[in-house]
Amino acid sequence: MYCIWFSGIRRAGKTTAAIALKLCLKEQYNMHAVLVDIDDLKATLNEDLKFSRNDQRENMRRIAHVARIFCSENIISIVTCISPFAEDRRMTREIFKRESIEMIHILLDIPIHVAKERNPKALDEKQEQGIISGDDDEVFLIHAPFERPDNCNLAIRTDQFSIPETMELVLKASGNIGLL
Repeated sequence: MYCIWFSGIRRAGKTTAAIALKLCLKEQYNMHAVLVDIDDLKATLNEDLKFSRNDQRENMRRIAHVARIFCSENIISIVTCISPFAEDRRMTREIFKRESIEMIHILLDIPIHVAKERNPKALDEKQEQGIISGDDDEVFLIHAPFERPDNCNLAIRTDQFSIPETMELVLKASGNIGLL
């Protein structure tokens, strides 16, 4: 079975791409998939975790195991998670590898200035005005460190490709690995 793991900085388009992929798999290939979205888990299963380094590692471990459970039931898991640290990405690959689950890692990439332009809550401006602090979850995620992966299956600049074009690239990469 397969886990398709979308990573990238905040506002790179991970959830948008994951929803489009889930729909595409269903409509074009009659394949069922489940979306394991970090924002959903943060509000439920992972609500006890903050943004310390240890909490971030635990967050990814839990997400990987949720996705692994679905995969073990022959359901494709589509994960959306910033996944900022190489060490944690290696850990997630190992979790899947132990269960013979293929992990397809897709980096959705955008320059930081584009991420700031995709700022529906005007968070940067609110921080500058002192309305919210730099410790606010959303502000933290904008300025958090991100170690670019060097071993992902596919990297896509979402500011240069439309959603349909992105799906074509994702489906091609998935087909090359044997998913389709």
